[in-house]
Amino acid sequence: MKLVLYLILIFLFNYFSYSETLQNKNEVVTKSLSDDNLADEFFSLKTLENKDTVIYTRSRGDWWFGITTGTNPGYFFGDLNLKDNYFREQPLISYKNSFGGGLFIGLFGQWFPTTNYVGASLRLHLLDKSFFNSYSDPYNDSLNTRFKAETSSTYFVFSPSAILRLPVKYLELFAGLDIEILTSNRWVHKTQFDNTGAISQDQPVKIKPEKMRFGGHLGVSYDILIADFNNEARVFFTPFITFSYGTDIFKGYNSSRSAVQARIGFNFKFGFDNVKTDTVPFNPFYVEPIPYLASSDVLRGNVLPELIIFKPLELKEFAAIVPIRPDLTTESPSMDTLTIEKPTPPRVPASVIKPGEMRRFNYESSGSTQLYERLENYLNYVVEFLKANPKATVRIVGHSDNQGTPEQNRERSIERANVVVRYLQKNGIPLTRIFSRGDGALYPIGDNRTPEGQLMNRRVEITVVQ
Repeated sequence: MKLVLYLILIFLFNYFSYSETLQNKNEVVTKSLSDDNLADEFFSLKTLENKDTVIYTRSRGDWWFGITTGTNPGYFFGDLNLKDNYFREQPLISYKNSFGGGLFIGLFGQWFPTTNYVGASLRLHLLDKSFFNSYSDPYNDSLNTRFKAETSSTYFVFSPSAILRLPVKYLELFAGLDIEILTSNRWVHKTQFDNTGAISQDQPVKIKPEKMRFGGHLGVSYDILIADFNNEARVFFTPFITFSYGTDIFKGYNSSRSAVQARIGFNFKFGFDNVKTDTVPFNPFYVEPIPYLASSDVLRGNVLPELIIFKPLELKEFAAIVPIRPDLTTESPSMDTLTIEKPTPPRVPASVIKPGEMRRFNYESSGSTQLYERLENYLNYVVEFLKANPKATVRIVGHSDNQGTPEQNRERSIERANVVVRYLQKNGIPLTRIFSRGDGALYPIGDNRTPEGQLMNRRVEITVVQ
């Protein structure tokens, strides 16, 4: 137990201290993206000796392994009859229902691709111990005799499960089978005489519970990231609770004792990341740009060499510079009566690209995936920013509402992301600087039971990272 607590403290320290890492030797910068829908990814930059920049994007891997441990309280019910060779008046004793407990520890394995709705896991409980104490009704004699059964059984448990990803991120529902193999047991039958000062006589019971039990379980778990190792792997702390029911524990002497148990515990699971690598060549002619971008409507994609402030002329200033025409006669309108419209100043950008800020764009219908004016205007600003900042990249995540099958929703979300990717490529942004995916209807931000919530969930999310 001390070792487990020590590991927990190490992991928690690593988790709170690892928000941003700088390794001067290799000039590696690692950041965890703050947006909830991108929190599974770590973004890293590494400058090589030839000054090229390598971009690493790490996401959760598919395979996970670790340990599982916890407690298993339960309710033990059904007929339980035990034989007493010394109590002649009632040689077969019946016991009441009762509560019990126990503990377990074992190994854990999981396969769950991040692009899938479903996965699988396997738990092997190397030690699964359960116990309960049951009492009989007092016997109507002068000693007020009653009986107590103290039971303890140890099993090896094989539990395969299917996993379903729930809309709440990191929350998973799982269900599966339990195969329990009895490895040891100790059942003690006690005779108690309450009227003589609670004298107790122990009588070991030479019986065995069922050698094998079959059952099923249903539970939920929640992943909590606690450590990231060497930009390659990560560790999750996963609390969980399951409810299980199976075949009878004991059937001797016309008994049918069974149990409903809750396993409450946690997993420590470790897995290697999926890593995607891209290289941005060094540009020796690159000049650090100013932090402002001009409107694409004014400069049509070119970056201002200096900050230009548009200041409209006042009306009287504009009138003062109107040239005097020689063909004006006294009958012509005077300057006092001449109406001159005030010029409209050029439009400044409606939005400014802020690295790390995620922007959402929604779609009017469930099947719509094409660009529209507001989204296209924003992408023009993204193009300008990426061209002005060669080390910047863009993250694009498509989402869907739940109006369709899971496969249809996933395809729509992917197409929404791909439409944005194609537009950026058409405007000169290389694919090595674009990272995209579709999450289907996995991560709603609105209530899918209402039209307003469905509109919120039909979206594409764009984040520029620098």
